[in-house]
Amino acid sequence: TYDIVALLGVEISAIKLELVAYPNPTQEILTLKIDNYKNESLTYQLYDLQGKLWDSQSIKTSETQIDMKNLALGKYLLSIQEKEIAIKTFRIIKN
Repeated sequence: TYDIVALLGVEISAIKLELVAYPNPTQEILTLKIDNYKNESLTYQLYDLQGKLWDSQSIKTSETQIDMKNLALGKYLLSIQEKEIAIKTFRIIKN
């Protein structure tokens, strides 16, 4: 299961995105799956709850693998953005 929360920006409801981040909780690899969207201009940012940026990459395919195995146990925020506008944010648990 996962939580979707709005973070730093207005959620864009006109875009019909299907976003899934799994497995959550995760131990090593988190998969981000995006359907119903041309994702050439999407990026993701992975933050800890103190606001430290741990990873930031362009999303180039409908499924993106995010390596979390070297991160400390805890909670993280995975923000999906289009042209620097936050679309969705997932609360991710690393255990």
